Amino acid sequence: MLLLEDMGLAISGARSQETIEENTELVTSVSFSPDGESLASASKDKTVRKWDVETSQPLHIMEGFTRDVNACSFSPDGQAELGFNRPEFRISLR
Repeated sequence: MLLLEDMGLAISGARSQETIEENTELVTSVSFSPDGESLASASKDKTVRKWDVETSQPLHIMEGFTRDVNACSFSPDGQAELGFNRPEFRISLR
């Protein structure tokens, strides 16, 4: 289960729940990688952040957006994370 709590993310599984509070503004979108090992979060803080689901540690921050980021996703092979807002579209290969 994934819970959006104020400005943080809460990731909970059968055994534990972890809250990630690195975003400085409201989280607008989340997406799991195809393998379920990573999570991307888009935020009004103009970033897309990639997280390790197991450790809740940040793996990558995509910055440079000029507006709130409205959506995020992974490519089908999980090798790219995507961030969207109008009119911007950014791809980060990882």
